[in-house]
Amino acid sequence: MVRSLVAGAFLILRAPVAAASQPESGRVAMPEPLLIETATDLDSDEAGELEVDLTGASGVRPALADPSGELEAEWRVTRRLGLALGLGLSGGLDLHALSARGAASWALYHDLRHDLHVQLFASGRYPLELNDGLATIDHSEPTRPFEAGVHGGIRQGWLTLRGQLGVEAGGRSAHLLPVRAALVPAAGGRAGFGAIELMADWARADPWTIAPEGVLDLGIWGLPVRLGLALPWRPSAPRDLSAIARVIVEVD
Repeated sequence: MVRSLVAGAFLILRAPVAAASQPESGRVAMPEPLLIETATDLDSDEAGELEVDLTGASGVRPALADPSGELEAEWRVTRRLGLALGLGLSGGLDLHALSARGAASWALYHDLRHDLHVQLFASGRYPLELNDGLATIDHSEPTRPFEAGVHGGIRQGWLTLRGQLGVEAGGRSAHLLPVRAALVPAAGGRAGFGAIELMADWARADPWTIAPEGVLDLGIWGLPVRLGLALPWRPSAPRDLSAIARVIVEVD
């Protein structure tokens, strides 16, 4: 039994990264959600890619409160392996407000002909307990410090469907299974996209979050920069609203 599991895992990790067809010239990158983003681009297999993200989050209603920010670098080490490291600051200017997050991704499957992509991921955060202010503002942040799972996406024309399924670990969960799932329909093209992120984190007492968002790609004017804004909203607190803004720079 153990030998069969090891052999199966080996075959999965040895699966072809890309289908026989090659991406067409001038291919537009698949829309990447702002909240359930991957450690490296889901549909890319070019080693050496480097991306820097600057993210700010704050409560909007009933009042501005507990602002937070994060600077993250994402690097595709090989065609399969990607790494990310983020440094965050939330609710103050002392050491207790600092946090760090590391993540890794593994390109499991690329079908360029059908624009279908699957990626494994794992992440960890320090400190292990999530800042209370950030937990209220950003429901995309895992409640537990460790998470592993799978991302997937498929695109047909100007329509894209992205999804995530992960399991959290470390500390207590509000529900029996600390599963985090998301479904993101998006529409757009070279100039950017609009999307709605539907998320559920069963490690939280109130798991559901809905986040309309938009991303503008300044590449249409020759700048390697994207600007994004998401407005997470929780059905359990209908009068509260948060805002998450991000600047994404493609270094190479």
